Amino acid sequence: MATACFHDRIDRIARNQTLTPSEVRPRRMDTARKAKRSNRKPAKPLPQLVARNGGSILPLSIGAILGAILGIILTGLTAQGSAWGPGTAAYGLVTYPALAGLALSPILVLTGFLLRKRRPGLLLFALAYFFGVVASLAL
Repeated sequence: MATACFHDRIDRIARNQTLTPSEVRPRRMDTARKAKRSNRKPAKPLPQLVARNGGSILPLSIGAILGAILGIILTGLTAQGSAWGPGTAAYGLVTYPALAGLALSPILVLTGFLLRKRRPGLLLFALAYFFGVVASLAL
């Protein structure tokens, strides 16, 4: 059986080498390859992909919590009676990281918009972080 298939293949190759390109017709896909291709699962849409990787709740909640913490720290930097306010020893330690976190929020949002196809959770985190900072500063 194997030798018959082998000899058939050799005959087909020899026959195709004698044909001109206009005489060669493309073959149809054989049934085994068709069956294999039809068993493939379709690509998952983006919302299912986000839901599978922790859902939209996880990046939103982490971003909002971190943004609110940063907003509270920034509010405490200006308050006179806070533990890390002006005139305290912790003021110098907290000021630069807090201002860096504030400057990072719009950059993080822009990065999230640029990478929203590949990393949809990053955009959700960045937006929640930005609005968490803004909302806690407004209060």
